[in-house]
Amino acid sequence: MQQYAWNNFIALVLLSGFVPPLTAKSQEEPLADLIERAEKSVVRIEVQGRDGPSLGSGFIVDDQGTMITNCHVLAGAREATIHFPNGDEGRVLGTFAIDETRDIAVTRIDRRDAPPLSLAAQHPRKGETVTALGSPHGLSFTATNGIVSAIRPGEEIAEDIGKSGASGDFGTWIQVDAAISPGNSGGPLINRKGEVVAMCTLASQGSAQNLNFGISASDINELINTSVRRGQITSLRDGAAKVRMSQPTGGGPSSPIAGGSVPSGAIADYIKNGQSEYSDLVRGLRMESARLSADLKEMKKGFAQIPRGLRSNETSVVVVPVPGKKEKRWYFRNQVIKDEVLEVQQQRVRDYMKIKNQLRSSDDSDSMFELLWNYGPPLNTRKNQSVGFVTDLFVVRPFNDHEVLASLDGKPYLVWLNSTAGLAGGEILSGPTFVAGTVSVQFSDGLPAAITVLREITKDELRAAIDDEMPKDIYRTWKDNSGSYTVEAKLLGQDTNKVVLQKRDGSIVNVPKSRLSSTDQSYLKNQ
Repeated sequence: MQQYAWNNFIALVLLSGFVPPLTAKSQEEPLADLIERAEKSVVRIEVQGRDGPSLGSGFIVDDQGTMITNCHVLAGAREATIHFPNGDEGRVLGTFAIDETRDIAVTRIDRRDAPPLSLAAQHPRKGETVTALGSPHGLSFTATNGIVSAIRPGEEIAEDIGKSGASGDFGTWIQVDAAISPGNSGGPLINRKGEVVAMCTLASQGSAQNLNFGISASDINELINTSVRRGQITSLRDGAAKVRMSQPTGGGPSSPIAGGSVPSGAIADYIKNGQSEYSDLVRGLRMESARLSADLKEMKKGFAQIPRGLRSNETSVVVVPVPGKKEKRWYFRNQVIKDEVLEVQQQRVRDYMKIKNQLRSSDDSDSMFELLWNYGPPLNTRKNQSVGFVTDLFVVRPFNDHEVLASLDGKPYLVWLNSTAGLAGGEILSGPTFVAGTVSVQFSDGLPAAITVLREITKDELRAAIDDEMPKDIYRTWKDNSGSYTVEAKLLGQDTNKVVLQKRDGSIVNVPKSRLSSTDQSYLKNQ
Protein backbone atom coordinates (compact mmCIF):
# COMPACT_ATOMS: atom_id res chain seq x y z
CA MET A 1 0.00 0.00 0.00
CA GLN A 2 1.30 3.48 -0.83
CA GLN A 3 2.50 5.72 1.98
CA TYR A 4 0.89 9.03 2.78
CA ALA A 5 2.26 12.15 4.47
CA TRP A 6 0.49 14.82 6.49
CA ASN A 7 0.50 18.37 5.22
CA ASN A 8 0.46 21.04 7.89
CA PHE A 9 -3.07 21.44 9.23
CA ILE A 10 -4.33 25.00 9.73
CA ALA A 11 -6.66 25.42 12.70
CA LEU A 12 -8.53 28.29 14.27
CA VAL A 13 -8.07 28.54 18.01
CA LEU A 14 -10.63 29.89 20.46
CA LEU A 15 -9.42 32.01 23.33
CA SER A 16 -11.00 34.32 25.84
CA GLY A 17 -10.38 37.47 27.82
CA PHE A 18 -12.20 39.80 30.20
CA VAL A 19 -12.27 43.32 31.67
CA PRO A 20 -13.96 45.25 34.57
CA PRO A 21 -15.40 48.76 34.73
CA LEU A 22 -13.04 51.68 35.02
CA THR A 23 -13.10 53.24 38.47
CA ALA A 24 -10.30 55.76 38.18
CA LYS A 25 -7.91 56.86 35.47
CA SER A 26 -4.54 55.20 36.00
CA GLN A 27 -1.13 56.34 34.81
CA GLU A 28 1.09 54.30 32.51
CA GLU A 29 3.77 52.30 34.30
CA PRO A 30 6.72 50.15 33.22
CA LEU A 31 5.40 47.12 31.31
CA ALA A 32 7.02 44.59 33.64
CA ASP A 33 5.42 46.27 36.69
CA LEU A 34 2.06 46.49 34.93
CA ILE A 35 2.09 42.77 34.07
CA GLU A 36 3.15 41.81 37.59
CA ARG A 37 0.29 43.84 39.05
CA ALA A 38 -2.38 42.72 36.55
CA GLU A 39 -1.54 39.03 36.78
CA LYS A 40 -2.72 38.98 40.39
CA SER A 41 -6.25 39.29 38.98
CA VAL A 42 -5.87 36.55 36.33
CA VAL A 43 -6.67 32.87 36.95
CA ARG A 44 -6.12 29.57 35.20
CA ILE A 45 -9.41 27.64 34.94
CA GLU A 46 -9.45 23.84 35.00
CA VAL A 47 -12.76 22.44 33.78
CA GLN A 48 -14.21 18.98 34.25
CA GLY A 49 -16.96 18.76 31.68
CA ARG A 50 -19.13 16.75 29.37
CA ASP A 51 -16.29 16.25 26.85
CA GLY A 52 -13.51 15.65 29.39
CA PRO A 53 -11.02 18.01 31.06
CA SER A 54 -10.02 21.34 29.50
CA LEU A 55 -8.18 24.56 30.36
CA GLY A 56 -8.89 28.26 30.00
CA SER A 57 -8.29 31.61 31.63
CA GLY A 58 -10.37 34.22 33.41
CA PHE A 59 -10.03 37.48 35.34
CA ILE A 60 -11.56 39.13 38.38
CA VAL A 61 -13.54 42.37 38.00
CA ASP A 62 -14.79 43.29 41.48
CA ASP A 63 -14.29 42.53 45.18
CA GLN A 64 -17.38 40.29 45.34
CA GLY A 65 -15.87 37.35 43.42
CA THR A 66 -17.16 38.21 39.94
CA MET A 67 -15.00 36.57 37.27
CA ILE A 68 -15.19 36.90 33.49
CA THR A 69 -14.26 34.17 31.04
CA ASN A 70 -15.34 32.87 27.67
CA CYS A 71 -18.58 30.98 27.34
CA HIS A 72 -16.77 28.25 25.39
CA VAL A 73 -14.32 27.74 28.29
CA LEU A 74 -17.22 26.66 30.55
CA ALA A 75 -19.42 25.03 27.90
CA GLY A 76 -20.31 21.56 29.18
CA ALA A 77 -18.67 22.22 32.58
CA ARG A 78 -19.87 20.24 35.59
CA GLU A 79 -17.08 21.56 37.81
CA ALA A 80 -14.44 24.26 37.41
CA THR A 81 -11.52 25.15 39.68
CA ILE A 82 -9.42 28.31 39.51
CA HIS A 83 -5.73 28.81 40.25
CA PHE A 84 -4.07 32.15 41.07
CA PRO A 85 -0.42 32.97 40.33
CA ASN A 86 0.46 32.80 44.04
CA GLY A 87 -0.80 29.21 44.29
CA ASP A 88 -4.18 29.99 45.85
CA GLU A 89 -7.12 27.98 44.55
CA GLY A 90 -10.88 28.33 44.42
CA ARG A 91 -13.88 27.14 42.46
CA VAL A 92 -16.53 28.54 40.17
CA LEU A 93 -19.86 28.57 42.00
CA GLY A 94 -22.02 29.35 38.98
CA THR A 95 -22.88 31.93 36.35
CA PHE A 96 -24.77 35.22 36.38
CA ALA A 97 -25.01 35.25 32.59
CA ILE A 98 -23.92 33.24 29.54
CA ASP A 99 -23.85 34.99 26.17
CA GLU A 100 -23.05 32.40 23.48
CA THR A 101 -23.14 34.89 20.60
CA ARG A 102 -20.46 37.14 22.09
CA ASP A 103 -18.78 34.22 23.90
CA ILE A 104 -18.94 35.82 27.37
CA ALA A 105 -19.63 34.16 30.72
CA VAL A 106 -20.08 36.27 33.87
CA THR A 107 -19.41 34.01 36.84
CA ARG A 108 -19.19 33.99 40.63
CA ILE A 109 -16.23 32.33 42.38
CA ASP A 110 -15.78 31.45 46.05
CA ARG A 111 -12.94 33.98 46.59
CA ARG A 112 -13.22 37.71 47.35
CA ASP A 113 -9.60 38.50 48.17
CA ALA A 114 -8.20 38.97 44.65
CA PRO A 115 -7.61 42.51 43.37
CA PRO A 116 -9.99 43.38 40.49
CA LEU A 117 -9.08 44.68 37.05
CA SER A 118 -10.86 47.69 35.60
CA LEU A 119 -12.72 47.64 32.30
CA ALA A 120 -11.75 50.39 29.88
CA ALA A 121 -14.44 53.01 29.38
CA GLN A 122 -13.62 53.41 25.67
CA HIS A 123 -12.40 51.25 22.80
CA PRO A 124 -8.63 51.35 22.23
CA ARG A 125 -7.17 53.20 19.26
CA LYS A 126 -5.64 51.45 16.27
CA GLY A 127 -1.90 51.07 16.93
CA GLU A 128 -2.26 51.13 20.73
CA THR A 129 -0.09 48.62 22.59
CA VAL A 130 -1.92 45.77 24.34
CA THR A 131 -0.84 42.74 26.39
CA ALA A 132 -2.60 39.36 26.45
CA LEU A 133 -2.55 37.51 29.78
CA GLY A 134 -3.56 33.90 30.27
CA SER A 135 -2.49 30.26 30.22
CA PRO A 136 -1.69 29.33 26.60
CA HIS A 137 -1.33 25.56 26.13
CA GLY A 138 -1.66 25.19 29.91
CA LEU A 139 1.46 27.31 30.58
CA SER A 140 0.10 29.37 33.46
CA PHE A 141 0.32 33.14 33.60
CA THR A 142 1.98 33.96 30.29
CA ALA A 143 2.12 37.48 28.81
CA THR A 144 2.42 38.41 25.11
CA ASN A 145 2.60 41.90 23.63
CA GLY A 146 1.23 43.46 20.43
CA ILE A 147 -0.81 46.30 18.98
CA VAL A 148 -4.46 46.92 18.15
CA SER A 149 -4.88 46.25 14.42
CA ALA A 150 -8.54 47.26 14.02
CA ILE A 151 -11.92 47.64 15.74
CA ARG A 152 -14.49 45.50 13.95
CA PRO A 153 -18.25 44.93 14.30
CA GLY A 154 -19.14 41.29 14.85
CA GLU A 155 -21.12 41.11 11.61
CA GLU A 156 -17.90 41.75 9.68
CA ILE A 157 -16.20 38.66 11.10
CA ALA A 158 -19.32 36.50 11.53
CA GLU A 159 -17.75 33.59 9.65
CA ASP A 160 -14.62 33.67 11.81
CA ILE A 161 -16.63 33.59 15.05
CA GLY A 162 -18.86 30.78 13.84
CA LYS A 163 -21.99 32.91 13.27
CA SER A 164 -22.18 32.96 9.48
CA GLY A 165 -25.83 33.18 8.43
CA ALA A 166 -27.01 33.90 11.96
CA SER A 167 -28.60 37.07 13.26
CA GLY A 168 -28.31 38.98 16.52
CA ASP A 169 -25.93 41.21 18.43
CA PHE A 170 -22.42 39.97 17.62
CA GLY A 171 -20.79 42.73 19.64
CA THR A 172 -17.63 44.72 18.91
CA TRP A 173 -14.34 42.90 18.43
CA ILE A 174 -10.79 44.17 18.95
CA GLN A 175 -8.37 42.82 16.34
CA VAL A 176 -4.80 42.50 17.63
CA ASP A 177 -1.50 40.97 16.55
CA ALA A 178 -0.51 39.87 20.07
CA ALA A 179 0.13 36.11 20.11
CA ILE A 180 -2.88 34.20 21.42
CA SER A 181 -2.95 30.42 21.88
CA PRO A 182 -5.24 27.70 23.28
CA GLY A 183 -5.60 28.33 27.02
CA ASN A 184 -5.57 32.12 26.62
CA SER A 185 -9.34 31.86 26.17
CA GLY A 186 -11.00 34.05 28.78
CA GLY A 187 -7.86 35.98 29.64
CA PRO A 188 -7.73 39.79 29.49
CA LEU A 189 -6.22 42.05 26.85
CA ILE A 190 -4.95 45.05 28.82
CA ASN A 191 -3.68 48.46 27.73
CA ARG A 192 -0.66 50.32 29.15
CA LYS A 193 -2.84 51.65 31.97
CA GLY A 194 -3.72 48.14 33.11
CA GLU A 195 -7.32 48.44 31.92
CA VAL A 196 -9.03 45.56 30.17
CA VAL A 197 -9.88 46.57 26.61
CA ALA A 198 -11.06 43.11 25.49
CA MET A 199 -11.16 39.42 26.39
CA CYS A 200 -9.04 37.02 24.32
CA THR A 201 -11.53 34.97 22.36
CA LEU A 202 -10.48 33.98 18.84
CA ALA A 203 -7.12 33.43 17.20
CA SER A 204 -6.07 32.26 13.75
CA GLN A 205 -2.94 30.21 13.29
CA GLY A 206 -0.90 28.93 10.35
CA SER A 207 -0.98 31.38 7.43
CA ALA A 208 -2.78 34.05 9.53
CA GLN A 209 -1.16 33.69 12.93
CA ASN A 210 -1.23 37.43 13.66
CA LEU A 211 -4.97 37.77 13.04
CA ASN A 212 -6.45 37.54 16.55
CA PHE A 213 -9.61 38.90 18.18
CA GLY A 214 -11.05 39.73 21.59
CA ILE A 215 -14.60 40.69 22.52
CA SER A 216 -14.62 44.34 23.65
CA ALA A 217 -14.72 45.61 27.23
CA SER A 218 -17.92 47.52 26.42
CA ASP A 219 -19.72 44.25 25.61
CA ILE A 220 -18.43 42.67 28.80
CA ASN A 221 -19.42 45.67 30.91
CA GLU A 222 -22.92 45.69 29.41
CA LEU A 223 -23.44 42.02 30.34
CA ILE A 224 -22.10 42.60 33.86
CA ASN A 225 -24.47 45.51 34.44
CA THR A 226 -27.51 43.58 33.26
CA SER A 227 -26.77 40.33 35.12
CA VAL A 228 -24.76 40.82 38.33
CA ARG A 229 -27.18 43.40 39.66
CA ARG A 230 -29.99 40.82 39.47
CA GLY A 231 -27.93 38.65 41.80
CA GLN A 232 -29.30 35.36 40.42
CA ILE A 233 -26.63 32.66 40.15
CA THR A 234 -27.17 29.49 38.11
CA SER A 235 -25.07 26.46 39.08
CA LEU A 236 -22.69 25.05 36.46
CA ARG A 237 -24.65 21.79 36.27
CA ASP A 238 -27.91 23.63 35.62
CA GLY A 239 -26.43 26.19 33.24
CA ALA A 240 -22.98 25.90 31.65
CA ALA A 241 -23.09 22.09 31.57
CA LYS A 242 -26.00 22.27 29.10
CA VAL A 243 -24.30 24.72 26.72
CA ARG A 244 -23.13 23.29 23.41
CA MET A 245 -21.31 25.87 21.37
CA SER A 246 -20.62 25.55 17.67
CA GLN A 247 -17.03 25.89 16.55
CA PRO A 248 -15.95 28.63 14.11
CA THR A 249 -15.12 27.67 10.55
CA GLY A 250 -11.83 25.83 10.41
CA GLY A 251 -11.99 24.22 13.84
CA GLY A 252 -10.85 25.41 17.24
CA PRO A 253 -8.47 24.54 20.02
CA SER A 254 -10.57 21.47 20.59
CA SER A 255 -10.71 20.64 16.89
CA PRO A 256 -11.20 16.86 16.57
CA ILE A 257 -8.80 16.82 13.61
CA ALA A 258 -6.14 17.98 16.04
CA GLY A 259 -7.23 15.41 18.59
CA GLY A 260 -9.41 17.61 20.79
CA SER A 261 -12.95 17.14 22.04
CA VAL A 262 -15.64 15.62 19.83
CA PRO A 263 -18.83 17.76 19.61
CA SER A 264 -21.21 16.41 22.23
CA GLY A 265 -24.12 16.65 19.79
CA ALA A 266 -22.49 14.06 17.51
CA ILE A 267 -22.15 11.56 20.36
CA ALA A 268 -25.71 12.35 21.48
CA ASP A 269 -27.01 11.46 18.01
CA TYR A 270 -25.06 8.20 18.15
CA ILE A 271 -26.73 7.34 21.46
CA LYS A 272 -30.23 8.20 20.19
CA ASN A 273 -29.69 6.09 17.06
CA GLY A 274 -28.50 3.25 19.28
CA GLN A 275 -31.64 3.42 21.41
CA SER A 276 -33.95 3.41 18.38
CA GLU A 277 -32.07 0.48 16.79
CA TYR A 278 -31.53 -1.40 20.06
CA SER A 279 -33.10 -4.75 19.05
CA ASP A 280 -31.31 -4.85 15.69
CA LEU A 281 -28.01 -3.96 17.33
CA VAL A 282 -28.34 -6.74 19.91
CA ARG A 283 -28.87 -9.23 17.07
CA GLY A 284 -25.92 -7.70 15.23
CA LEU A 285 -23.78 -8.04 18.34
CA ARG A 286 -24.50 -11.77 18.47
CA MET A 287 -23.55 -12.13 14.80
CA GLU A 288 -20.40 -10.09 15.37
CA SER A 289 -19.48 -12.36 18.26
CA ALA A 290 -19.75 -15.38 15.97
CA ARG A 291 -17.64 -13.65 13.31
CA LEU A 292 -14.92 -12.81 15.83
CA SER A 293 -14.82 -16.43 16.96
CA ALA A 294 -14.50 -17.59 13.35
CA ASP A 295 -11.69 -15.10 12.72
CA LEU A 296 -9.92 -16.32 15.86
CA LYS A 297 -9.89 -19.86 14.48
CA GLU A 298 -8.35 -18.63 11.22
CA MET A 299 -5.77 -16.55 13.09
CA LYS A 300 -4.65 -19.62 15.03
CA LYS A 301 -3.99 -21.34 11.68
CA GLY A 302 -1.95 -18.32 10.54
CA PHE A 303 1.73 -18.44 9.64
CA ALA A 304 4.40 -16.95 11.92
CA GLN A 305 6.17 -15.36 8.95
CA ILE A 306 5.20 -13.02 6.11
CA PRO A 307 5.94 -14.08 2.50
CA ARG A 308 8.60 -11.97 0.81
CA GLY A 309 6.17 -10.45 -1.67
CA LEU A 310 3.88 -9.17 1.14
CA ARG A 311 6.54 -7.72 3.43
CA SER A 312 7.05 -4.03 4.21
CA ASN A 313 8.99 -2.15 6.85
CA GLU A 314 5.84 -1.07 8.68
CA THR A 315 3.63 -4.14 8.54
CA SER A 316 3.66 -6.82 11.24
CA VAL A 317 0.42 -8.56 10.21
CA VAL A 318 -0.93 -9.27 6.74
CA VAL A 319 -4.46 -10.56 6.02
CA VAL A 320 -5.13 -11.98 2.55
CA PRO A 321 -8.63 -13.03 1.36
CA VAL A 322 -8.78 -16.58 -0.01
CA PRO A 323 -10.13 -16.43 -3.61
CA GLY A 324 -13.61 -17.92 -3.87
CA LYS A 325 -13.96 -18.41 -0.13
CA LYS A 326 -15.17 -16.39 2.85
CA GLU A 327 -12.18 -17.07 5.07
CA LYS A 328 -8.93 -15.09 5.17
CA ARG A 329 -5.31 -16.14 5.45
CA TRP A 330 -3.24 -14.57 8.23
CA TYR A 331 0.49 -13.95 8.24
CA PHE A 332 2.44 -12.62 11.25
CA ARG A 333 5.98 -11.22 11.28
CA ASN A 334 6.98 -13.65 14.02
CA GLN A 335 5.51 -15.84 16.76
CA VAL A 336 5.63 -13.04 19.35
CA ILE A 337 3.43 -10.81 17.17
CA LYS A 338 1.08 -13.72 16.51
CA ASP A 339 0.68 -14.45 20.22
CA GLU A 340 -0.05 -10.76 20.96
CA VAL A 341 -2.70 -10.47 18.23
CA LEU A 342 -4.32 -13.75 19.28
CA GLU A 343 -4.55 -12.54 22.88
CA VAL A 344 -6.28 -9.31 21.78
CA GLN A 345 -8.75 -11.27 19.66
CA GLN A 346 -9.40 -13.80 22.41
CA GLN A 347 -10.16 -10.96 24.82
CA ARG A 348 -12.61 -9.45 22.33
CA VAL A 349 -14.40 -12.80 22.04
CA ARG A 350 -14.58 -13.12 25.83
CA ASP A 351 -15.90 -9.57 26.15
CA TYR A 352 -18.62 -10.15 23.57
CA MET A 353 -19.73 -13.38 25.24
CA LYS A 354 -20.00 -11.54 28.55
CA ILE A 355 -21.82 -8.51 27.10
CA LYS A 356 -24.47 -10.62 25.35
CA ASN A 357 -25.60 -11.93 28.73
CA GLN A 358 -25.61 -8.54 30.46
CA LEU A 359 -27.74 -6.45 28.10
CA ARG A 360 -31.18 -5.61 29.53
CA SER A 361 -33.00 -2.79 27.74
CA SER A 362 -32.56 0.45 25.84
CA ASP A 363 -33.56 2.49 28.90
CA ASP A 364 -30.73 1.02 30.99
CA SER A 365 -27.67 3.28 30.82
CA ASP A 366 -25.20 0.48 31.61
CA SER A 367 -26.65 -1.68 28.85
CA MET A 368 -26.49 1.18 26.34
CA PHE A 369 -22.90 1.94 27.28
CA GLU A 370 -21.76 -1.67 26.88
CA LEU A 371 -23.66 -2.05 23.61
CA LEU A 372 -22.53 1.21 22.00
CA TRP A 373 -18.94 0.79 23.15
CA ASN A 374 -18.72 -2.64 21.54
CA TYR A 375 -21.23 -2.56 18.68
CA GLY A 376 -23.29 0.43 17.56
CA PRO A 377 -24.92 2.00 14.50
CA PRO A 378 -22.33 1.71 11.67
CA LEU A 379 -20.05 4.61 10.79
CA ASN A 380 -20.92 6.55 7.64
CA THR A 381 -17.53 7.93 6.61
CA ARG A 382 -19.18 10.32 4.14
CA LYS A 383 -21.21 12.03 6.87
CA ASN A 384 -18.89 14.68 8.28
CA GLN A 385 -19.06 15.50 12.02
CA SER A 386 -20.92 12.26 12.79
CA VAL A 387 -20.23 9.32 15.10
CA GLY A 388 -20.70 5.64 14.25
CA PHE A 389 -19.23 2.24 15.03
CA VAL A 390 -16.41 0.97 12.86
CA THR A 391 -15.10 -2.59 12.61
CA ASP A 392 -12.05 -3.93 10.78
CA LEU A 393 -10.15 -0.65 10.58
CA PHE A 394 -6.83 -2.07 9.39
CA VAL A 395 -3.71 -0.23 10.62
CA VAL A 396 -1.17 0.36 7.83
CA ARG A 397 1.35 2.26 9.96
CA PRO A 398 1.45 4.58 12.97
CA PHE A 399 2.87 8.07 12.33
CA ASN A 400 3.50 9.35 15.85
CA ASP A 401 2.04 9.26 19.35
CA HIS A 402 -1.55 9.74 18.11
CA GLU A 403 -1.90 9.38 14.33
CA VAL A 404 -2.05 6.29 12.13
CA LEU A 405 -2.68 5.58 8.49
CA ALA A 406 -5.41 2.95 8.26
CA SER A 407 -7.48 1.17 5.63
CA LEU A 408 -11.22 0.54 5.72
CA ASP A 409 -12.89 -1.36 2.88
CA GLY A 410 -9.77 -0.78 0.81
CA LYS A 411 -9.82 3.02 1.25
CA PRO A 412 -7.17 5.00 3.19
CA TYR A 413 -7.98 7.06 6.30
CA LEU A 414 -5.97 9.08 8.77
CA VAL A 415 -6.98 8.15 12.31
CA TRP A 416 -6.35 10.06 15.56
CA LEU A 417 -6.03 7.76 18.57
CA ASN A 418 -5.67 8.58 22.23
CA SER A 419 -2.36 6.69 22.09
CA THR A 420 -0.49 4.56 19.54
CA ALA A 421 1.70 2.95 22.20
CA GLY A 422 2.39 -0.68 21.25
CA LEU A 423 0.38 -0.38 18.02
CA ALA A 424 1.83 -2.02 14.92
CA GLY A 425 0.90 -2.17 11.27
CA GLY A 426 -1.57 -4.95 10.51
CA GLU A 427 -3.55 -4.69 13.72
CA ILE A 428 -7.32 -4.16 13.57
CA LEU A 429 -9.14 -1.35 15.35
CA SER A 430 -12.84 -1.15 16.19
CA GLY A 431 -15.11 1.07 18.25
CA PRO A 432 -17.21 4.26 18.15
CA THR A 433 -15.50 6.72 15.83
CA PHE A 434 -15.94 10.36 14.81
CA VAL A 435 -15.68 11.64 11.22
CA ALA A 436 -13.55 14.72 11.88
CA GLY A 437 -13.20 16.12 8.34
CA THR A 438 -10.52 16.02 5.66
CA VAL A 439 -6.92 17.11 5.27
CA SER A 440 -4.63 17.46 2.28
CA VAL A 441 -2.05 14.72 1.74
CA GLN A 442 0.53 13.96 -0.90
CA PHE A 443 1.08 10.67 -2.64
CA SER A 444 4.60 9.36 -3.18
CA ASP A 445 4.28 10.34 -6.85
CA GLY A 446 3.75 13.96 -5.79
CA LEU A 447 0.03 14.18 -6.60
CA PRO A 448 -2.10 15.90 -3.90
CA ALA A 449 -5.30 14.40 -2.55
CA ALA A 450 -7.82 14.86 0.25
CA ILE A 451 -8.14 12.15 2.85
CA THR A 452 -10.83 11.65 5.52
CA VAL A 453 -9.75 11.99 9.14
CA LEU A 454 -11.29 9.77 11.82
CA ARG A 455 -10.99 10.20 15.57
CA GLU A 456 -11.67 7.50 18.17
CA ILE A 457 -14.24 8.12 20.91
CA THR A 458 -12.92 7.41 24.40
CA LYS A 459 -14.77 5.46 27.08
CA ASP A 460 -15.00 8.54 29.28
CA GLU A 461 -16.56 10.59 26.45
CA LEU A 462 -19.20 7.94 25.72
CA ARG A 463 -19.97 7.32 29.40
CA ALA A 464 -20.37 11.04 30.11
CA ALA A 465 -22.60 11.53 27.05
CA ILE A 466 -24.87 8.63 28.06
CA ASP A 467 -25.19 10.04 31.57
CA ASP A 468 -26.16 13.40 30.03
CA GLU A 469 -28.54 12.17 27.35
CA MET A 470 -30.46 9.36 29.01
CA PRO A 471 -33.30 10.20 31.43
CA LYS A 472 -32.26 10.56 35.04
CA ASP A 473 -34.97 8.17 36.23
CA ILE A 474 -33.51 5.25 34.28
CA TYR A 475 -32.99 1.86 35.79
CA ARG A 476 -29.37 0.75 35.95
CA THR A 477 -27.43 -2.09 37.49
CA TRP A 478 -25.82 -1.20 40.83
CA LYS A 479 -23.02 -3.33 42.25
CA ASP A 480 -21.31 -3.60 45.60
CA ASN A 481 -17.54 -3.17 45.88
CA SER A 482 -16.99 -6.93 46.07
CA GLY A 483 -18.86 -7.56 42.82
CA SER A 484 -20.96 -10.31 44.41
CA TYR A 485 -24.21 -8.37 44.79
CA THR A 486 -26.18 -6.48 42.11
CA VAL A 487 -29.55 -4.75 42.01
CA GLU A 488 -31.42 -3.20 39.08
CA ALA A 489 -32.90 0.07 40.31
CA LYS A 490 -33.23 3.78 39.66
CA LEU A 491 -31.75 6.52 41.80
CA LEU A 492 -34.27 8.40 43.95
CA GLY A 493 -31.83 10.44 46.02
CA GLN A 494 -28.55 10.53 47.88
CA ASP A 495 -26.83 12.21 50.79
CA THR A 496 -23.28 12.14 52.12
CA ASN A 497 -23.47 8.56 53.39
CA LYS A 498 -26.08 6.65 51.42
CA VAL A 499 -28.13 6.36 48.22
CA VAL A 500 -31.86 5.67 47.99
CA LEU A 501 -32.80 3.26 45.19
CA GLN A 502 -36.11 2.00 43.85
CA LYS A 503 -36.24 -1.46 42.32
CA ARG A 504 -38.50 -2.35 39.39
CA ASP A 505 -41.01 -3.95 41.77
CA GLY A 506 -41.39 -0.58 43.52
CA SER A 507 -39.54 -1.51 46.72
CA ILE A 508 -37.10 1.03 48.20
CA VAL A 509 -33.58 0.16 49.35
CA ASN A 510 -31.00 2.30 51.16
CA VAL A 511 -27.37 1.46 50.36
CA PRO A 512 -24.29 2.93 52.10
CA LYS A 513 -22.08 4.66 49.53
CA SER A 514 -19.03 2.97 51.00
CA ARG A 515 -20.40 -0.39 49.85
CA LEU A 516 -20.90 0.66 46.22
CA SER A 517 -18.49 -0.16 43.41
CA SER A 518 -16.08 2.52 42.22
CA THR A 519 -18.08 2.77 38.97
CA ASP A 520 -21.29 3.52 40.89
CA GLN A 521 -19.56 6.06 43.12
CA SER A 522 -18.18 7.81 40.03
CA TYR A 523 -21.69 7.81 38.50
CA LEU A 524 -23.13 9.48 41.62
CA LYS A 525 -20.64 12.35 41.40
CA ASN A 526 -22.18 13.35 38.06
CA GLN A 527 -25.77 13.37 39.32
